[in-house]
Amino acid sequence: MLKRTIRAAAVALAVTALPTALLAQQRQPTPQRAAAPRASAPAPALTPAQREMQGWYAELMQIGGRLQAAQVKALQDPQLRAAQEQLGKDFKAAIERADPGLAGLEARAQAMEAQAQQAQQAGDEAKLMQLTQQAQQIQARLMNAQQRALRDNPALATRAKAFEEQLRRRMVQVEPQTMALVERGQALQSKLEAAVRAQEGGTRP
Repeated sequence: MLKRTIRAAAVALAVTALPTALLAQQRQPTPQRAAAPRASAPAPALTPAQREMQGWYAELMQIGGRLQAAQVKALQDPQLRAAQEQLGKDFKAAIERADPGLAGLEARAQAMEAQAQQAQQAGDEAKLMQLTQQAQQIQARLMNAQQRALRDNPALATRAKAFEEQLRRRMVQVEPQTMALVERGQALQSKLEAAVRAQEGGTRP
C-alpha cells in the first residue's frame, strides 16, 4: 500500500488538528510489501507471517476508523470545536515558523498522490517507490517541525495538553471503548513495527 504513505503526507500537511497521542491510531504504519503487480500478473502467495501482518493492519484500520468517528462526534460540542479551531490555527502558525518551507510542500504532496495513482495503474513500481520515499521524507520533516513548535512554545504545549484531555474525556463519553481501542492500537502498532524490522533483517545479506 505505497499510496497510503503519500496520502498520509498530503493529509498531514493540510490538517490543522493537533498531533495528540490519543489520535495517533489514525496514522497507521503500512506493512511492507511489494508494489501491486500488473493486472495480468498473478499475485504472489503470502507467507503466514505476511497474512498475520495483514490481519493486524486490517484491525488497526478498523480501530482508526472508530477513533476517528468518536472524534467527529466529540467535536460536535461547540466549545470543544471552537477550542480546536483556534488552537489548530496557532499550532499551524508555530509549525510554519519552525519550518517556513513546509507551507509550499502541501501542493507537492497532493500532486504526488495523483502521480502515485497513475504509477499504480501503469504498474510502475520504481516510480511508486520513489514517491513513497519522498512522502516519508515530508512526513519526517513535518513531525520534526511539530516537535520544535511545541518545544519552542511551552504555553502552546500546555494548551495542547489541556485540549487533548478535554477531547479524550468527550470521546470516552461518545465511545466508552476509546481508551481500550487506543491501547489495542498501540499494541498492534508495536507488533507491526517489530514484524517489519524482522523482515528487513531477514532480507539483508
